[in-house]
Amino acid sequence: MALGRNQAQVTVERDGSSFLVSWRVFNGGDFTYVKNSFRQQFPRSSGAEWCPDAKCWAVPAWQRDTLASWLAYVFTRDAVTWGGHEERGEYQRHQDAPRQASQVDRLDEAYRALHLLPTAPPEVVQAAQRALVKIHHPDAGGTHEAAVAINRAVEIIHQHVTRSGAA
Repeated sequence: MALGRNQAQVTVERDGSSFLVSWRVFNGGDFTYVKNSFRQQFPRSSGAEWCPDAKCWAVPAWQRDTLASWLAYVFTRDAVTWGGHEERGEYQRHQDAPRQASQVDRLDEAYRALHLLPTAPPEVVQAAQRALVKIHHPDAGGTHEAAVAINRAVEIIHQHVTRSGAA
């Protein structure tokens, strides 16, 4: 789901050892999607920090490739304004690369499949799995594909929670 210029505007400026990233989402763009995907791509351990005075995110320069990749995935080229020429070329390289589902998208999709918010604790994920499997299991009149999708969603969430140490 790449947001175009009529849905979002992103500005990226180089500021010493970091990039200052700010965005505005409008005309039906999904601000929550952008914010959540940013926080998942740049967790606190990534060094990205909110700058309340400038109302932007400061992303460390060593995260440039990750930033360019995230921008290319979430926004179309015309929605992003870079402050420097070197970074424009990096963004172009990521924009032209074939798009693959990122971990952020898979995780968002997993929570959607279970009809849960990303803040759901593991107990709620397990309860949702049990309830949905009861409804969608082939023995209960559901399909094999639906039951597999539910179990795969739980597996993706469990892997994420285990990796992030949130469990």
